[in-house]
Amino acid sequence: DLISLQRLHISGPCLDKKAGIRLPPGLQWLGVTLSCIQDVGELAGMFPDLVQGSSSRVSWTLQKLDLSSNWKLKMASPGSLQGLQVEILDLTRTPLDAVWLKGLGLQKLDVLYAQTATAELAAEAVAHFELQGLIVKESKIGSISQEALASCHSLKTLGLSSTGLTKLPPGFL
Repeated sequence: DLISLQRLHISGPCLDKKAGIRLPPGLQWLGVTLSCIQDVGELAGMFPDLVQGSSSRVSWTLQKLDLSSNWKLKMASPGSLQGLQVEILDLTRTPLDAVWLKGLGLQKLDVLYAQTATAELAAEAVAHFELQGLIVKESKIGSISQEALASCHSLKTLGLSSTGLTKLPPGFL
């Protein structure tokens, strides 16, 4: 009974996709890293409390969901995280493309750490969730168009590290 547990980080083991692990009600951070997850939807089987309607809670809120360093994570089944509210989602060092995020069913997302994103896909995620923070690392963005920037009005933090960015549009800031 880890009823007061607020942070859970599981790194390394490949959890059963249907483990059905019940999370403590005060959990704020969940990390599943260096595992064999191939689809974000596998989290709903591992931790059914995260998905809306699977428990008495209306929706679960996490300060951080860390899925970084999952080298096989390439898919996100539509609606697989229905109702989940996440402040920070970390997808660094995963091949998951930002385009998949819109269909997950997340009720809220404030900050996204991503690796596989073009400027246009990242801008779509910013617009869809009205992200306050976007940190893209080691991606091949190259350039950002004025159109992509137009949908990024909600951003308070923008990190572009090792993105190959070579050209910024006039009036970037």
